[in-house]
Amino acid sequence: MATMTEEQVFKMLESMQDEIKTLSSKKHDAKLSRLKVKMVNKLIGAARELLSSETVLEYLEEFDDEIDDEILPQYSDVVIILRQYIDALTELRNGRIEITKALSDDELKQIEEIYSNAQSRLSK
Repeated sequence: MATMTEEQVFKMLESMQDEIKTLSSKKHDAKLSRLKVKMVNKLIGAARELLSSETVLEYLEEFDDEIDDEILPQYSDVVIILRQYIDALTELRNGRIEITKALSDDELKQIEEIYSNAQSRLSK
Protein backbone atom coordinates (compact mmCIF):
# COMPACT_ATOMS: atom_id res chain seq x y z
CA MET A 1 0.00 0.00 0.00
CA ALA A 2 1.35 3.41 -0.99
CA THR A 3 2.02 6.01 1.68
CA MET A 4 -0.09 9.16 1.55
CA THR A 5 1.57 12.55 1.48
CA GLU A 6 1.11 15.03 4.29
CA GLU A 7 -1.05 17.21 2.02
CA GLN A 8 -3.28 14.26 1.05
CA VAL A 9 -3.81 13.26 4.68
CA PHE A 10 -4.53 16.86 5.66
CA LYS A 11 -7.11 17.37 2.90
CA MET A 12 -8.81 14.04 3.58
CA LEU A 13 -9.02 14.77 7.32
CA GLU A 14 -10.59 18.14 6.58
CA SER A 15 -13.07 16.59 4.14
CA MET A 16 -13.99 13.82 6.57
CA GLN A 17 -14.45 16.33 9.36
CA ASP A 18 -16.68 18.53 7.17
CA GLU A 19 -18.88 15.56 6.23
CA ILE A 20 -19.18 14.27 9.78
CA LYS A 21 -19.79 17.78 11.08
CA THR A 22 -22.71 18.09 8.63
CA LEU A 23 -24.11 14.75 9.79
CA SER A 24 -23.56 15.77 13.40
CA SER A 25 -25.51 19.00 12.96
CA LYS A 26 -28.51 16.99 11.79
CA LYS A 27 -28.36 14.50 14.64
CA HIS A 28 -25.41 15.14 16.98
CA ASP A 29 -25.97 12.12 19.22
CA ALA A 30 -26.14 9.63 16.33
CA LYS A 31 -23.41 7.00 16.21
CA LEU A 32 -21.05 6.16 13.38
CA SER A 33 -21.38 2.91 11.51
CA ARG A 34 -18.55 0.37 11.70
CA LEU A 35 -17.58 1.30 8.14
CA LYS A 36 -17.23 4.98 9.04
CA VAL A 37 -15.16 4.09 12.11
CA LYS A 38 -12.79 2.09 9.87
CA MET A 39 -12.56 4.97 7.40
CA VAL A 40 -11.81 7.47 10.17
CA ASN A 41 -9.23 5.13 11.68
CA LYS A 42 -7.40 4.77 8.35
CA LEU A 43 -7.04 8.54 8.15
CA ILE A 44 -6.06 8.79 11.80
CA GLY A 45 -3.47 6.06 11.23
CA ALA A 46 -1.95 8.02 8.34
CA ALA A 47 -1.92 11.20 10.46
CA ARG A 48 -0.31 9.33 13.38
CA GLU A 49 2.49 8.16 11.06
CA LEU A 50 3.16 11.76 10.04
CA LEU A 51 3.10 12.86 13.69
CA SER A 52 5.09 9.89 14.99
CA SER A 53 8.01 12.01 16.22
CA GLU A 54 5.83 14.70 17.79
CA THR A 55 5.08 14.75 21.53
CA VAL A 56 1.49 15.82 20.84
CA LEU A 57 0.77 12.30 19.59
CA GLU A 58 0.37 10.94 23.11
CA TYR A 59 -2.60 13.32 23.63
CA LEU A 60 -4.46 12.38 20.46
CA GLU A 61 -7.15 9.72 20.59
CA GLU A 62 -8.10 7.05 18.09
CA PHE A 63 -11.01 4.64 17.83
CA ASP A 64 -10.96 0.89 18.29
CA ASP A 65 -12.01 -1.01 15.14
CA GLU A 66 -13.16 -3.93 17.24
CA ILE A 67 -15.87 -2.20 19.26
CA ASP A 68 -19.39 -3.46 19.61
CA ASP A 69 -22.44 -1.59 18.30
CA GLU A 70 -23.36 -0.25 21.72
CA ILE A 71 -20.16 1.76 22.12
CA LEU A 72 -19.66 3.16 18.61
CA PRO A 73 -18.54 6.81 18.80
CA GLN A 74 -20.98 9.63 18.24
CA TYR A 75 -20.54 12.02 15.33
CA SER A 76 -19.74 14.86 17.72
CA ASP A 77 -16.88 12.81 19.26
CA VAL A 78 -15.37 12.22 15.84
CA VAL A 79 -15.61 15.91 14.89
CA ILE A 80 -13.57 16.83 17.96
CA ILE A 81 -10.93 14.16 17.41
CA LEU A 82 -10.52 14.94 13.70
CA ARG A 83 -10.14 18.64 14.56
CA GLN A 84 -7.32 17.74 16.97
CA TYR A 85 -5.45 15.85 14.23
CA ILE A 86 -5.99 18.68 11.74
CA ASP A 87 -4.65 21.17 14.28
CA ALA A 88 -1.63 18.97 15.08
CA LEU A 89 -0.78 18.61 11.38
CA THR A 90 -1.23 22.36 10.91
CA GLU A 91 1.23 23.02 13.73
CA LEU A 92 3.66 20.53 12.21
CA ARG A 93 3.43 22.29 8.83
CA ASN A 94 3.68 25.77 10.35
CA GLY A 95 6.70 24.79 12.40
CA ARG A 96 8.51 23.65 9.29
CA ILE A 97 7.54 26.75 7.37
CA GLU A 98 8.73 29.07 10.16
CA ILE A 99 12.07 27.29 10.43
CA THR A 100 12.77 27.40 6.69
CA LYS A 101 11.65 31.02 6.37
CA ALA A 102 13.98 32.09 9.17
CA LEU A 103 17.05 30.56 7.49
CA SER A 104 18.87 31.68 4.38
CA ASP A 105 19.62 29.23 1.55
CA ASP A 106 23.24 29.00 2.69
CA GLU A 107 22.20 28.21 6.25
CA LEU A 108 19.81 25.52 5.03
CA LYS A 109 22.59 23.96 2.93
CA GLN A 110 24.92 23.97 5.95
CA ILE A 111 22.30 22.24 8.09
CA GLU A 112 21.64 19.64 5.39
CA GLU A 113 25.37 19.01 5.09
CA ILE A 114 25.80 18.60 8.86
CA TYR A 115 22.83 16.24 8.97
CA SER A 116 24.15 14.21 6.06
CA ASN A 117 27.62 13.94 7.62
CA ALA A 118 26.13 12.87 10.95
CA GLN A 119 24.04 10.18 9.26
CA SER A 120 27.11 8.91 7.40
CA ARG A 121 29.07 8.62 10.65
CA LEU A 122 26.22 6.85 12.40
CA SER A 123 25.81 4.29 9.64
CA LYS A 124 29.50 3.22 9.87
